[in-house]
This record gives sequence, C-alpha cells and structure tokens, in this order.
Amino acid sequence: MAAFHTTLWSRIEELQRGDQSGAWAFVERYRRPLLRFIEGRGFGPQDAEDLVQEVFLRLFAKEALARADRERGRFRSFVLGIARHVMSEERARRAAKKRGGGERPIPLSEIPDVASPSEDEGEFDRLWADHLLRKALDALREENPRQHRALTLRFEKGLSYQDIAAHMERNLQQVKNDLHRARRRLVKTIKEEIASYCSSEAEYEDEVRSFLSFLGEA
Repeated sequence: MAAFHTTLWSRIEELQRGDQSGAWAFVERYRRPLLRFIEGRGFGPQDAEDLVQEVFLRLFAKEALARADRERGRFRSFVLGIARHVMSEERARRAAKKRGGGERPIPLSEIPDVASPSEDEGEFDRLWADHLLRKALDALREENPRQHRALTLRFEKGLSYQDIAAHMERNLQQVKNDLHRARRRLVKTIKEEIASYCSSEAEYEDEVRSFLSFLGEA
C-alpha cells in the first residue's frame, strides 16, 4: 500500500506555501460531485456552475487554507463545509435582494466549523462514490473497450450473460471472464484513486469499505 505522502492534505500545504501547481487536482476531483450536489439543492445548472467556481475560490483562499487541518477529519468534509457555506450565503443574498437591501458576505471565520459533520454528508459521499466509479469506467473504456462494453450491457442495459454473448458474438465463458476482469479492474483503479488522497491506512480502509458498500459488496 502507498505511504500516503502525496495526499490532498499535503497539496493543501503546498498551496499554503504559494505553490499553485496542484490546484487542478482539487478541481478535477471535486467539480462533478459538487455540481451535482449543488444542483440537488435547487440551484439551476448555470447558478450551480458559478457556485462551484466560488467553492474553489474559497478553498484556495488563505482564509480557508489556514483552517485546513488534516487532524479535523476527511478533506471531503472540509470541501462540503465550504459548499454549504457558499450556498447559504447565496440564499441570503437572494433573500436580501428580494427585500431590496444588501447582504454582507459572511466570512468563513464566523462559521463555527466548515468541516463539521452534517446531514448532507451521506448524500455527498454517495455522489463521491458515483464519481469514482464513473472515472474508473472512463479509464476502463480507454484500456479495454470490449470489457467496458460487456460491463455496460450487463449493468446499464440489464442484459443476461447469454444475451451479451449473442450481442458481442462471444461465447458464454468469454463473457463471464470479461465481466469478472472488468469488475476486478474497476475496483483496483478505484482503490488506487482512494490511496492517492487518503492520509493514513485507517482512512484508506474506511474509504474502501464505504465504496464497496456503495457497490453492494460489503
């Protein structure tokens, strides 16, 4: 297993020192689940895009970075806390506009703890797991289109092994082998992704259990 040296927390520390080269890692990992989460809170697509951008601006700001502490919990919880804060601020701004007045932006320092657990966390975890799965599926499509096709026919189209074999002009055992290898490859890819952002073996094991539960394998 990896030594957990290059985690998202360590990249946050690099950002704190002024090295912005790792900023894209955060955008690439969190943009899609954040967008879906914010849209699920009643914001339209364009507003959600704008709010996601605001989340990243807050995340990279010194005020937020100063509060980033790997001892306080998962980095994903920290990102979710900022997203909740940004949405609350946007709702307050809209309410103030309807009343015909202005609304002072609430600084992060006035929020008790942007990384504290919330009732939204389970939903965001599910969106995160789905994001990891989709990334792994994209990688599988590039690496082995045949295995990806078999997996798509099985789990998205709901075809039986026999129907997949007929559709792909392969025998039944070949289809079973493709599906077994595709699933194993997906899990391996996702475990590697999880290891890339975890800070410890315990966090890694917890994240893997959570994801396998999402797949129905736990």
